Amino acid sequence: VSVRRVLVVEDDPDSRSALVALLGSWGCVAKGAASVPGALALLDDGYQPEAAVVDFRLPDNATGADAVRILRERIAPDFPAVIVTGDAGIADRLRDSGLTVMVKPVRPIQLRAFLSQSFTRVQGSR
Repeated sequence: VSVRRVLVVEDDPDSRSALVALLGSWGCVAKGAASVPGALALLDDGYQPEAAVVDFRLPDNATGADAVRILRERIAPDFPAVIVTGDAGIADRLRDSGLTVMVKPVRPIQLRAFLSQSFTRVQGSR
């Protein structure tokens, strides 16, 4: 099994480091960014994530939906990404628009299932 790379876009430093640590404990090489520009800087530095976990509320009035759109423009139209939000109403609207969403608090088993599906899909497209 190859090493899996996961990008975490989360403006809360504690949440971001907890998520990066969790992903690391699963054998992923996870990198965190506090914002969309931060995430793009990681890509510019050569980091090539295979999936992303993105908070809905980001700095500078950006949303997780904006982040996913920008990442898909840069990486691939079907780049696997999940948006995490504490707002169930927003979650329903995002799902209706075709995005993958998890409502906080996200259970690790949910996240692991999403990543397993994503990595299987990525592998199948190679």
